[in-house]
Amino acid sequence: MSAPPSPADHRRAELLRIASRTFAVGIERLPARLREPVQTAYLLLRVSDYLEDSETLPEVRKVALLRAWADALDAEAPSRPTSHPGASPDPGAVFEAAAAGASSAPGPAASDFGTLLGAVDEETPDAAVAREYALVLQALRALPEPRRGIVQRHVGDTTRGMARWVERGPDFEDEADLDDYMHEVAGRVGWLLTDLFAAESAEVATDRARMNDLGRSFGLGLQTVNVLRGLHQDHHRGWLYVPRTWLRDAGLSGPELFEPAYRQQALAVLERLTSKAARHLDDAVHYTLALPRRLHGVRVFCALPLFFALRTLALTRSNPDVFTREVKMTRPEVARIVARTQLLAWSNTWVRGAAARLSRPGR
Repeated sequence: MSAPPSPADHRRAELLRIASRTFAVGIERLPARLREPVQTAYLLLRVSDYLEDSETLPEVRKVALLRAWADALDAEAPSRPTSHPGASPDPGAVFEAAAAGASSAPGPAASDFGTLLGAVDEETPDAAVAREYALVLQALRALPEPRRGIVQRHVGDTTRGMARWVERGPDFEDEADLDDYMHEVAGRVGWLLTDLFAAESAEVATDRARMNDLGRSFGLGLQTVNVLRGLHQDHHRGWLYVPRTWLRDAGLSGPELFEPAYRQQALAVLERLTSKAARHLDDAVHYTLALPRRLHGVRVFCALPLFFALRTLALTRSNPDVFTREVKMTRPEVARIVARTQLLAWSNTWVRGAAARLSRPGR
């Protein structure tokens, strides 16, 4: 029998809902053995997101904080090598992880990060999680192997990748540059989840290479849709996640992308972004269909962000409004997708049909 949730467990669940109510729905549908590691990974990544995206932290400070956060994560690495995902956890490693999780005291690297971070004054969902980073690290410390090592390693790698790109700045010469950035902030998350799923499913473990490729592309698809949603806001923050080669091909400079006089050229750039997103999200459909149907909760978890992205992509296709405001789904649309997906994600026929319906153009 598992122990009842502690006050710390309840608070982490609250932080998850503060960070994203819709994402929380998918996590809460995961099997028990996956729910805690995925929730922990998500909250750890929200700390990284805060450090990368903060509108008040200077860039040099962001880089220093991201590297200190990665060091704090490295300090949580298991003392033994992580078992290969899909293998049975080593009993000694499980005992060590449980013993480490019994203490909530942060280690030296976490304390150093906290000192460097100082007070978090912003009032955003990511900031709310960052303020309680020690509580999230405590959850990581308590995970059994191989889950602890999987989460620690991939979140640490993602955080270091974010630091590299913050230091370089959002300046992308070509699509390969953009893909490199997206891999660091989203593609690695596909690897993280695939490793966790493989630890629970022999089918996923057997098909690991293909699932890793599809999972990475899944992450790139979600991130490309995030770029589409944030084009207008990012422009006002001085950021542009569009390759310079695409702008040159359309005869545009960065600022001209948002000027009404160049709308036709801008729509040509938009078409390249939406086509890129569609290719990656097609891989995401294949990833979801490849998950065993008996893992219904895992399918729900994957299908929800996929369907939200497909619908958002349909709304942005050839839509000049993306250059002046955020184009997004309505709350009733979100609620309908959540309700139907929770019931029907086990069905390959339904998943294919839903993906096709949500991809149809129309506003």
